[in-house]
Amino acid sequence: MSEYKYGTETDFKNDSKIKDAKKSSDNNIIKLGFPSLSTTIGQIPIEEAVHIACEVIKEFLNSHKNDLDFQLILIDQDDQILKSFESEWEKFKDSEESRFQMKLGKFAEIIIESEIGYIVNESTWRLKPVIGSKLFEEIKRLYPKPGIMGEAYPVPIPSDNEFWKKGVKQTQFLSKLQKMPLRNLINRC
Repeated sequence: MSEYKYGTETDFKNDSKIKDAKKSSDNNIIKLGFPSLSTTIGQIPIEEAVHIACEVIKEFLNSHKNDLDFQLILIDQDDQILKSFESEWEKFKDSEESRFQMKLGKFAEIIIESEIGYIVNESTWRLKPVIGSKLFEEIKRLYPKPGIMGEAYPVPIPSDNEFWKKGVKQTQFLSKLQKMPLRNLINRC
């Protein structure tokens, strides 16, 4: 059994929170939003980050063809980064176009506009103004020790948080990248 939350595809399919999300969704699609996890903050060259991310996204889509109705949504406010992703994704896409999308804009705004129920983001003090003090304190309570680079930490969104009111029920916080291979990071989510 893997040390990560989803050691097998069966673990992922049988997670009650995911089943509940699927049941409660208006269109039965679980939406997972995530930033490009690459260049600006992580200082990973665009070409490397984009290629590795597209490989991992494709692997994930292929390994979950028949088990869940979901959509992965990559969000970035840098038009050039998204153009790089779009160009690279052309080499990988096939019948999976509807399960992976890219959206240009501010992360919090796209999450709300697109009714995304789950998000993945870097764990950082910079998020405090966006996520609110209560959620930030909950993160510190759940995970009092510094996070391990590359690990994902699930945190439920409190019901009085703006994200909850807009349909986001959980976030996965990631410890900041230090030029670690993006493939390892995404595989751990």
